[in-house]
This record gives sequence, structure tokens and C-alpha cells, in this order.
Amino acid sequence: MRTSAPISFLEFSKLGFVAMRPPTAEFEAWDAFPAEIRAALGAVVIEWARFENSLASLFAKVLRSPDENAWVVYYNMGSFSGRCDLIRRILDHDKNRSDIAADIEKLLSDSIPVAGTRNDLAHGFWRYFKHPEGGKDVCIVGQFKPRKPSEKSTYKLEPDVKFLTDLANKIASLTERAAALGYKMRKASV
Repeated sequence: MRTSAPISFLEFSKLGFVAMRPPTAEFEAWDAFPAEIRAALGAVVIEWARFENSLASLFAKVLRSPDENAWVVYYNMGSFSGRCDLIRRILDHDKNRSDIAADIEKLLSDSIPVAGTRNDLAHGFWRYFKHPEGGKDVCIVGQFKPRKPSEKSTYKLEPDVKFLTDLANKIASLTERAAALGYKMRKASV
């Protein structure tokens, strides 16, 4: 088992300068994280990929285009919110789809906060703190970017297996909804 050296946290002042503050504890490398945490995070990542693929297929139905063509356009958008906006803009111009547009809008709106949490987990700085006296160990996922200028640049999540499993299940539910909407649109166009 490897042990990493402590990493100093970064904070950005209002002027954009970086200040270092010392770490509060030692943390261990990723391979020292509990297997259940790694597996649960893997489920989140896999479920998100499934959801994005089902949304790309739904986008193809919105475009009335083969999946392969629509996927090129869908995945060329740089962010998830950009992909959602693209779907919304196309639906806004298709008055024949007003019956399903509200359901798609609800799906997109429900997915935005989930996307933010998934991104925080997937792109955050993971640390595993072992309790020095045998108490509860904790995983911390830190983010080093301000959400808005008035906020500090650091914040954290403390995901446990239940949190990650619940998130994976929520994403799986979004995937099922996207697939059902795609099926409904395909049946309506036949």
C-alpha cells in the first residue's frame, strides 16, 4: 500500500492570487481507499455514461436523424448543460413535438443537479483520511474553484457508499426515463 505525501490546499483570493495553507492530515493513495467506495464510484461513472448515451439517442429522435449522425453533434458540445440547451433549442423550433417536449424538459431539468454532483465526484480531488485513533475514516472530495466570486474557492463532499449508491441509482432512473422517451418518440414517428 502506497502512502502519498500531504498536499497543500489552494485558495484563491478575490484578486486571483493563490495562497497555500497546510493540509490537516495525511491521506492515502487511491488504492488504499475502501473497495466499496471505489466500486460505488465506478457505478456512478458507468451509470453516467449510460445516461449520456441514452440522452444522445433521444437527441437523435428529436433530430429525426440516425444515432451515429446525432451522436457526433451531441458529443461535440463541450458540456452537459450545453448538450441540454441544444436539445431544448431544437424542441423549441419543433411545434409538432409539444406533446413530449415537457417530458424531455423535465428530464433535462432533473439531470442538471445530478450532473453537477457527478462532475464534482469525477473531477474532484479525492482524499481518504484514516482516523488516527480507530474512529470513523472519511473520504473527502475537494473542489478548488469558486462557484461565484463571493465564495471561498474550496468546498468538500464527504461521500460514503450509500451516497454513491443512491447517486448511481438516481442516474439509472434518469437513463430509464430517457430511454422511455426515446421509445415513445420512435413509436410516434413510425
